[in-house]
Amino acid sequence: MSSRARRDLSLIFLTALGVQLICRYFPHVWLWHDHFHGLRFALRLLTPLALAFALGWSAADLGLSRPRLDRGSLLFILACVILICGVIPVIRLAPDYLARYATWRNAAVPLAVRLEQFSLFTISSLLGWEFLHRGFLLFGLRRACAMGGIPEDLSRHMAVCVTATFEVLFHFTKPGMEAAGMLLASPLLSIAAFRTGSLWVPLGLHLMIEGLFFLVISS
Repeated sequence: MSSRARRDLSLIFLTALGVQLICRYFPHVWLWHDHFHGLRFALRLLTPLALAFALGWSAADLGLSRPRLDRGSLLFILACVILICGVIPVIRLAPDYLARYATWRNAAVPLAVRLEQFSLFTISSLLGWEFLHRGFLLFGLRRACAMGGIPEDLSRHMAVCVTATFEVLFHFTKPGMEAAGMLLASPLLSIAAFRTGSLWVPLGLHLMIEGLFFLVISS
Protein backbone atom coordinates (compact mmCIF):
# COMPACT_ATOMS: atom_id res chain seq x y z
CA MET A 1 0.00 0.00 0.00
CA SER A 2 1.32 3.44 -0.94
CA SER A 3 2.29 6.00 1.68
CA ARG A 4 -0.48 8.30 0.44
CA ALA A 5 -3.11 5.57 0.90
CA ARG A 6 -1.83 4.82 4.42
CA ARG A 7 -1.89 8.53 5.24
CA ASP A 8 -5.46 8.91 4.02
CA LEU A 9 -6.63 5.82 5.93
CA SER A 10 -5.06 7.11 9.14
CA LEU A 11 -6.53 10.60 8.73
CA ILE A 12 -10.01 9.26 7.93
CA PHE A 13 -10.02 6.87 10.88
CA LEU A 14 -8.62 9.36 13.41
CA THR A 15 -10.90 12.17 12.24
CA ALA A 16 -14.07 10.07 12.49
CA LEU A 17 -13.03 8.70 15.89
CA GLY A 18 -12.04 12.11 17.23
CA VAL A 19 -15.24 13.80 16.11
CA GLN A 20 -17.41 11.09 17.63
CA LEU A 21 -15.53 11.13 20.94
CA ILE A 22 -15.91 14.90 21.25
CA CYS A 23 -19.61 14.64 20.43
CA ARG A 24 -19.96 11.80 22.93
CA TYR A 25 -18.31 13.58 25.88
CA PHE A 26 -19.44 17.14 25.18
CA PRO A 27 -23.05 16.65 24.03
CA HIS A 28 -24.47 19.85 25.46
CA VAL A 29 -22.01 22.40 24.08
CA TRP A 30 -23.86 24.92 21.90
CA LEU A 31 -27.20 23.43 22.85
CA TRP A 32 -29.92 25.59 21.31
CA HIS A 33 -33.57 25.49 22.32
CA ASP A 34 -32.68 22.51 24.54
CA HIS A 35 -32.71 20.09 21.59
CA PHE A 36 -30.45 21.35 18.76
CA HIS A 37 -26.89 20.14 19.40
CA GLY A 38 -24.84 22.82 17.69
CA LEU A 39 -21.37 21.41 18.36
CA ARG A 40 -22.41 17.95 17.19
CA PHE A 41 -23.94 19.39 14.01
CA ALA A 42 -20.92 21.56 13.19
CA LEU A 43 -18.21 19.01 13.96
CA ARG A 44 -19.77 16.15 12.01
CA LEU A 45 -20.24 18.31 8.94
CA LEU A 46 -17.40 20.81 8.87
CA THR A 47 -14.49 18.70 10.14
CA PRO A 48 -14.72 15.93 7.50
CA LEU A 49 -15.56 18.52 4.84
CA ALA A 50 -12.42 20.50 5.68
CA LEU A 51 -10.22 17.40 5.60
CA ALA A 52 -11.77 16.19 2.34
CA PHE A 53 -11.06 19.59 0.80
CA ALA A 54 -7.46 19.48 2.06
CA LEU A 55 -7.00 16.00 0.56
CA GLY A 56 -8.38 17.14 -2.79
CA TRP A 57 -11.54 15.03 -2.77
CA SER A 58 -14.39 15.85 -5.12
CA ALA A 59 -18.05 16.06 -4.15
CA ALA A 60 -18.57 12.62 -5.70
CA ASP A 61 -15.81 11.21 -3.47
CA LEU A 62 -18.05 12.12 -0.51
CA GLY A 63 -21.18 10.65 -2.08
CA LEU A 64 -22.58 14.10 -2.85
CA SER A 65 -23.71 13.18 -6.33
CA ARG A 66 -26.94 12.28 -8.03
CA PRO A 67 -28.01 8.71 -7.15
CA ARG A 68 -27.82 6.00 -9.80
CA LEU A 69 -31.29 4.47 -9.68
CA ASP A 70 -31.25 1.40 -11.88
CA ARG A 71 -33.70 -1.48 -11.46
CA GLY A 72 -31.48 -3.37 -9.02
CA SER A 73 -30.97 -0.29 -6.85
CA LEU A 74 -34.68 0.50 -6.78
CA LEU A 75 -35.51 -3.07 -5.74
CA PHE A 76 -32.92 -2.90 -2.98
CA ILE A 77 -34.32 0.42 -1.73
CA LEU A 78 -37.84 -1.05 -1.79
CA ALA A 79 -36.65 -4.05 0.24
CA CYS A 80 -35.07 -1.67 2.77
CA VAL A 81 -38.30 0.32 3.07
CA ILE A 82 -40.34 -2.85 3.67
CA LEU A 83 -37.84 -4.08 6.26
CA ILE A 84 -37.82 -0.74 8.06
CA CYS A 85 -41.62 -0.65 8.22
CA GLY A 86 -41.63 -4.15 9.68
CA VAL A 87 -38.87 -3.67 12.26
CA ILE A 88 -39.50 -0.21 13.74
CA PRO A 89 -42.87 -1.07 15.42
CA VAL A 90 -41.06 -3.80 17.41
CA ILE A 91 -39.51 -1.13 19.63
CA ARG A 92 -42.84 -0.86 21.46
CA LEU A 93 -42.04 -4.31 22.90
CA ALA A 94 -38.83 -3.07 24.58
CA PRO A 95 -39.46 -1.37 27.97
CA ASP A 96 -35.88 -0.01 28.18
CA TYR A 97 -36.31 1.59 24.78
CA LEU A 98 -39.56 3.27 25.78
CA ALA A 99 -38.03 4.47 29.04
CA ARG A 100 -34.96 5.91 27.29
CA TYR A 101 -37.12 8.04 25.01
CA ALA A 102 -39.84 8.98 27.50
CA THR A 103 -39.48 12.63 26.46
CA TRP A 104 -41.21 11.93 23.17
CA ARG A 105 -43.98 9.96 24.93
CA ASN A 106 -44.91 12.64 27.47
CA ALA A 107 -48.61 13.19 26.82
CA ALA A 108 -48.54 16.31 29.00
CA VAL A 109 -46.59 18.04 26.22
CA PRO A 110 -48.61 18.80 23.07
CA LEU A 111 -47.74 16.57 20.12
CA ALA A 112 -46.81 19.58 17.98
CA VAL A 113 -44.26 20.69 20.58
CA ARG A 114 -42.79 17.19 20.84
CA LEU A 115 -42.54 17.02 17.06
CA GLU A 116 -40.73 20.36 16.93
CA GLN A 117 -38.30 19.26 19.63
CA PHE A 118 -37.70 15.94 17.92
CA SER A 119 -37.14 17.66 14.57
CA LEU A 120 -34.51 19.97 16.05
CA PHE A 121 -32.73 17.04 17.66
CA THR A 122 -32.91 14.94 14.49
CA ILE A 123 -31.62 17.69 12.21
CA SER A 124 -28.67 18.37 14.50
CA SER A 125 -27.81 14.68 14.87
CA LEU A 126 -28.82 12.73 11.77
CA LEU A 127 -27.52 14.95 8.97
CA GLY A 128 -24.05 15.13 10.46
CA TRP A 129 -24.11 11.44 11.42
CA GLU A 130 -24.81 10.35 7.86
CA PHE A 131 -22.29 12.76 6.35
CA LEU A 132 -19.56 11.66 8.76
CA HIS A 133 -20.19 7.92 8.51
CA ARG A 134 -21.73 7.28 5.10
CA GLY A 135 -20.10 10.13 3.19
CA PHE A 136 -16.68 10.70 4.76
CA LEU A 137 -15.88 7.38 6.46
CA LEU A 138 -17.53 4.90 4.09
CA PHE A 139 -16.67 6.50 0.75
CA GLY A 140 -13.33 7.73 2.08
CA LEU A 141 -12.23 4.28 3.24
CA ARG A 142 -13.24 2.72 -0.07
CA ARG A 143 -11.31 5.38 -1.94
CA ALA A 144 -8.17 5.03 0.19
CA CYS A 145 -8.24 1.21 0.08
CA ALA A 146 -8.66 1.21 -3.71
CA MET A 147 -5.84 3.76 -3.99
CA GLY A 148 -3.67 1.34 -1.99
CA GLY A 149 -4.19 -1.41 -4.55
CA ILE A 150 -6.93 -3.33 -2.74
CA PRO A 151 -9.54 -4.74 -5.18
CA GLU A 152 -12.72 -2.69 -5.46
CA ASP A 153 -15.06 -5.33 -4.03
CA LEU A 154 -12.81 -5.96 -1.04
CA SER A 155 -12.40 -2.21 -0.52
CA ARG A 156 -16.15 -1.83 -0.32
CA HIS A 157 -16.56 -4.76 2.06
CA MET A 158 -13.86 -3.38 4.34
CA ALA A 159 -15.44 0.07 4.31
CA VAL A 160 -18.88 -1.35 5.17
CA CYS A 161 -17.48 -3.38 8.09
CA VAL A 162 -15.42 -0.52 9.55
CA THR A 163 -18.33 1.90 9.25
CA ALA A 164 -20.68 -0.57 10.96
CA THR A 165 -18.15 -1.06 13.76
CA PHE A 166 -18.02 2.69 14.36
CA GLU A 167 -21.79 3.04 14.36
CA VAL A 168 -22.47 0.05 16.62
CA LEU A 169 -19.79 1.06 19.15
CA PHE A 170 -21.28 4.52 19.52
CA HIS A 171 -24.70 2.98 20.18
CA PHE A 172 -23.55 0.82 23.12
CA THR A 173 -24.75 3.44 25.62
CA LYS A 174 -28.24 3.22 24.14
CA PRO A 175 -30.88 0.50 24.64
CA GLY A 176 -29.75 -2.95 23.56
CA MET A 177 -32.33 -3.17 20.80
CA GLU A 178 -31.01 0.03 19.24
CA ALA A 179 -27.41 -1.19 19.23
CA ALA A 180 -28.53 -4.55 17.81
CA GLY A 181 -30.61 -2.79 15.19
CA MET A 182 -27.54 -0.86 14.06
CA LEU A 183 -25.87 -4.19 13.23
CA LEU A 184 -28.50 -4.55 10.52
CA ALA A 185 -29.15 -0.92 9.61
CA SER A 186 -25.55 0.21 9.14
CA PRO A 187 -24.58 -2.38 6.47
CA LEU A 188 -27.91 -1.89 4.67
CA LEU A 189 -27.49 1.89 4.50
CA SER A 190 -23.87 1.52 3.41
CA ILE A 191 -24.79 -0.96 0.68
CA ALA A 192 -27.51 1.44 -0.47
CA ALA A 193 -24.86 4.17 -0.66
CA PHE A 194 -22.55 2.04 -2.80
CA ARG A 195 -25.33 0.69 -5.04
CA THR A 196 -26.50 4.22 -5.85
CA GLY A 197 -23.11 5.91 -5.60
CA SER A 198 -24.68 8.54 -3.39
CA LEU A 199 -25.15 9.64 0.20
CA TRP A 200 -28.68 10.90 -0.47
CA VAL A 201 -30.42 7.52 -0.58
CA PRO A 202 -29.17 6.25 2.81
CA LEU A 203 -29.86 9.70 4.23
CA GLY A 204 -33.46 9.45 3.01
CA LEU A 205 -33.81 5.94 4.46
CA HIS A 206 -32.38 7.11 7.78
CA LEU A 207 -34.84 10.00 7.86
CA MET A 208 -37.61 7.49 7.24
CA ILE A 209 -36.38 5.42 10.20
CA GLU A 210 -36.44 8.48 12.45
CA GLY A 211 -39.89 9.52 11.26
CA LEU A 212 -41.37 6.08 11.88
CA PHE A 213 -39.58 5.95 15.23
CA PHE A 214 -41.27 9.16 16.35
CA LEU A 215 -44.64 7.99 15.05
CA VAL A 216 -44.36 4.73 16.98
CA ILE A 217 -42.79 6.08 20.15
CA SER A 218 -45.16 9.03 20.50
CA SER A 219 -48.40 7.11 19.93
